[in-house]
Amino acid sequence: MFKHCPIIVAFSGFVVLAVGILCTWYGFPKLVKMQIDQNIAIQEGTNAFEMWQKQSFPLSYKIYFFNVTNPAAVMGGDKPILKEIGPYIYNIYIERQIIKIDEKTDTIQYHLKKHYVFNTTASGCRNDDDVVTVINMALMGTALKVHGMFPAMLSLVYSALPYLYPGISDVFLRAKVKDILFNGITLYCSAPEIESICMMMKAAQPASMKLSENGQDFIFSLFGAYNDTLLGPFNMTRGLTNTTRGELLSYKDEEELDFWDDGVCNMINGSDSGLFFPMKEPTDKLYTFIPEVCRSVAVDFEKKVELHGIQFYRYASTEAALSHSGPNKCFCDQVDDNEYECPAEADKKLLDYADGLKPVQDLHESLLIIEPKTATPLKGAKRTQMNVEMKQIKNFPLLENVSEGVFPILWIEEGADLPEDLVKLLADSFTKMAALEYIKWILIIGGIVLMLVSFGLVIYQEKLMCFSNSGKAKLNEGAIFTTRNSSLPPINTSMVYPRDSINLTECFNANVNNQNDRSVDQRVQNVVL
Repeated sequence: MFKHCPIIVAFSGFVVLAVGILCTWYGFPKLVKMQIDQNIAIQEGTNAFEMWQKQSFPLSYKIYFFNVTNPAAVMGGDKPILKEIGPYIYNIYIERQIIKIDEKTDTIQYHLKKHYVFNTTASGCRNDDDVVTVINMALMGTALKVHGMFPAMLSLVYSALPYLYPGISDVFLRAKVKDILFNGITLYCSAPEIESICMMMKAAQPASMKLSENGQDFIFSLFGAYNDTLLGPFNMTRGLTNTTRGELLSYKDEEELDFWDDGVCNMINGSDSGLFFPMKEPTDKLYTFIPEVCRSVAVDFEKKVELHGIQFYRYASTEAALSHSGPNKCFCDQVDDNEYECPAEADKKLLDYADGLKPVQDLHESLLIIEPKTATPLKGAKRTQMNVEMKQIKNFPLLENVSEGVFPILWIEEGADLPEDLVKLLADSFTKMAALEYIKWILIIGGIVLMLVSFGLVIYQEKLMCFSNSGKAKLNEGAIFTTRNSSLPPINTSMVYPRDSINLTECFNANVNNQNDRSVDQRVQNVVL
C-alpha cells in the first residue's frame, strides 16, 4: 500500500488542481453570472422587478431659485443681481404601471408616475409658501414665440397682458414657491377682449399649461403636469435575451422627439434612470432620458472608485457634454454666425450676464456612481439648470429696454443615495463572491501542495528501497559484514539473544579470532544461530 501512496497523492493533487483551474476559468464566473442574472432579472415575481415597478425609497428633489433682487434695474437694462435661495426639498415617489410585456421582443411597455411631496424637515427653515421673484417664463416664452413666428401679432399679445396678468408692471413673477412649481399661476381668460388670444393659447397649449376647473382660465406651473400624472408610455428592453437592459426604444409611441430643430437632439437615448445595464468594462458614456426637459443627457466615465470594499464606476458631466459645438448645437439658439446661446444649459455666458452665480463643480455636476456587475447605482444626481432668453423686442414695451442674455431661473438636483440596508445587502453579496475567490485559490494551492508531497514521497521511498536491498549489515563497531546471500536480513549486532541472554556482540568478538580459518558462510551461520 505504501508503495502506491505517491501515485495516489499525485493523482489527488492533479484532480484538485484541475478542479481549481476549471472553477477559475469557467465554473465560478458562470455561477456568479447566473446568480447575478437571476437577481437583476426584470421578470414578474422577482425582487428586481418589484423594486423597479415601485421604488422602495423616494428620490430627493432639491430646487434652488435665483431670486432677482433688482427687477426695476433689469427693466432699464442693468445686469441682473441674483440671490440663490434653497434648497426646497421634495420627495419623489416613483411607480411604473405595466401596460404590456412582450416576451418575443423582450420589451416592456409602461407608464411612469411621480408623486411629489414637500419635505418640511429636510427643507429646514424654508417653506413652500415662501415668495420668490423670478422671470415670468410663460410671458417670455409667448413673446419670443410670437416674435419669431408672427411678429405682426405682438401688439395684440401685448394688449392682452393686463387681462391675463392683472396688475402686471414688468416681466417678473412674484409668487409662492409651491405655485410656481406645482399648484400654478392663473392666466385669466374670462374677458371677451382677449377671446381670440385665449383660443390661440388653447390650440397651442404646452405641457406647462392646463385648463382651470372653470374651463376658461389657464394654470401655468413648471412641474404640475408631471405630478401624479402618467408619463409615457415608455417602451423599454429588459435585457433577458439579446437586448440591452433598460434601453428606451420609444416615448409616447414615437422613436424620437419632435421638439428640437435637429434629429440628433431629438434622439431618445439611454434609460429613464430607473435601470442600467451590467458592464465588464466602463462604457464611455451613460445616457438618461428626461421627459420634463424633452431631451437625453449624458455623463462620461471618469474613474474607478472603491467604496464599502466594492469597486464602482464613477460617471460625471463634463465640459464636452455641455459644449456648444458638435451634436449639442441643436440644444442652443444661434445668435451669430459662430455663436450660440443655450437656455437649457448652464451656459458659461451666464456668469458674465448676471451677478450672484457661484458654480462649484462638486455641487453642480451630474454624476452617477454605479456597481458594474449588478448595474446597481450607489449614488446618482441629475442636476439641471433652467434658463430663459431675455431679449429686447420692439413694439413690446415691457421688453424694449431690458438687458439681453440668458436669464437663470432655478437649478434642480434630482437624485438619491442607496439606503444603508441595500448597501449592506450589496456588500454581503460581494462577500460571498469573495469567498468563491478564496475557495478557488485553496483548490489551486492545495493541488500544487499535494503534487509536491507526492514527489517528496517518491524520493523518500526510493531511499528506503536502496537501503533494504543493499545486502549489507552494519556492526556497532562500525565494521561492515558482507554476505553472499542477499536474501538474508540485515544483522542488528546490538540485539540480545533471546534464548540464553548472551550478548551477540560479545559472543562474536570472543570467537572471531578462533574462526579466521573458517569460510565466510560458516561464520555467518554461527552468528545467526
